[in-house]
Amino acid sequence: MQARALLATLALTLPVLAGCIGTSDPLMTFGAEEIEPTGRVVELNAWVETIEQEIYPGFTAELWAFCFEAEPGSEDALELRDGRNCSVPGATIKVDQGDRVIVNFRNPHDFPHTIHWHGQLVPHESDGVPGASQDTTEQGHEYTYDYIAERSGTLMYHCHVDTQHHVFMGLYGAIIVEPQDQSLEPDVDKDYTLVLSHGNVSHMAVPEPGGDPHAHHRGEFGSGNPGKQNGQFDVDYDMFMINGKSFPSTVEDPLSHVRVEEGETIRLRFLNIGFLTETMHLHGHDMVVTHKDGLPLNEDNRYKVDTLRIAPGERYDVVFEADNPGKWPLHTHFPQRVTNDHMYPGGMLTFMSYPGFENVTFRSELPGGMNHDDRSSAPPLPPDYTDTVQGEVQSADHSETATFPVTDLRAKKVQLDLSLTSGPVGQADELTLALQDAQGNEVGRTTVNAESTEGSISLSSAPNTGDYTWVLTGQGLQAQYTIDILVQYTDPHADHGGHGGH
Repeated sequence: MQARALLATLALTLPVLAGCIGTSDPLMTFGAEEIEPTGRVVELNAWVETIEQEIYPGFTAELWAFCFEAEPGSEDALELRDGRNCSVPGATIKVDQGDRVIVNFRNPHDFPHTIHWHGQLVPHESDGVPGASQDTTEQGHEYTYDYIAERSGTLMYHCHVDTQHHVFMGLYGAIIVEPQDQSLEPDVDKDYTLVLSHGNVSHMAVPEPGGDPHAHHRGEFGSGNPGKQNGQFDVDYDMFMINGKSFPSTVEDPLSHVRVEEGETIRLRFLNIGFLTETMHLHGHDMVVTHKDGLPLNEDNRYKVDTLRIAPGERYDVVFEADNPGKWPLHTHFPQRVTNDHMYPGGMLTFMSYPGFENVTFRSELPGGMNHDDRSSAPPLPPDYTDTVQGEVQSADHSETATFPVTDLRAKKVQLDLSLTSGPVGQADELTLALQDAQGNEVGRTTVNAESTEGSISLSSAPNTGDYTWVLTGQGLQAQYTIDILVQYTDPHADHGGHGGH
């Protein structure tokens, strides 16, 4: 009776489930998806080197890097970082679904390595796992990976030898496979790949001159040597990176600083090759999750987030509409991981900026790892800025605007003096001068007329840096005016030899 009841329940349930996950659902057919071979062969040469790479100002790490070069005809498959063959992460590999990918891996490095194609459906012998699909590739040896790029989407590659150590040292990168079926692909204007990873400052510090560059890694048995046990590896994670850099260096990296224009649709590909789960949060915008581990979600299954949880090994694609101009943080929401060597701010933090906001800065704590902002280490003050604008109003509906720069938050005064200089001043002559800061906020206003021919706007400090805008409106009958502009950085009571000019 119980068996018959169970069968009856299944008979009622299975049609419902079939309607939810039927074979027409792309999520359920990826393994049997019919891929048309493109006939194109992408051939790359790869190797491993020890490199030095600045992670944030004041700290340069010694890392292990995958290096790539393309055979003739395959150059467009490699997106090198800063034009370097060797980098952490390694070059982003970009191919089309159905391409044949051949990677000739040689190993000149001190330690054995392999390449695993994380998420890709490859032949057994190209999976890159020692003891399961190949021997480790020891120093002086070679191995060839050969597969059809069957699985599309956002994928990764990494070393699979002593994985907790070699991935930690930087042996990883992204591989993007463009799908043949574009029906579930979002239409985007820009596409950013953000690789999340973790490290340790003391373990990755560049050795002293003359020191052994691999002293940390040799131990009793070395690392990855076949037939031997790997040594213990336990570090305190105090370095949190996006694309191999920590804030503020992330903001200087064009692959990590997301730059948008209003009205654009932006795609972010998050890859967590690290050791810790992260929660990536974008200020001012909702992100729509479109792909999980490279696989597209049906439009009915997509969902909005402002904070996205990403476990190690996972990849998520999201899109957002650039509809809220400003300068917005994009960061992990684990506060202790927005640090450099446990000092806030730093770590897994970058910005998303609209035009006009990229260089806007505000007074803030100095990022971890940088010198304290005292007068001995602070950069020199810029020269004072002065300018005089003269004009004439000959209408009842005058409007005029112009900009001037404020380049340092240490400005002691920002002042505009407006004067009506024609004489006699007519009773109808009236001009209003408004001042906007670099974010477009009005920070001052003054009006001049026949009764009061002079007016000033004066700020005791600069709220932000960038181009400030003055707007002159009003009416006059051949009214002449003068605007004197001063941005004062120097101490007026100290002997600085006068103001700098414009």
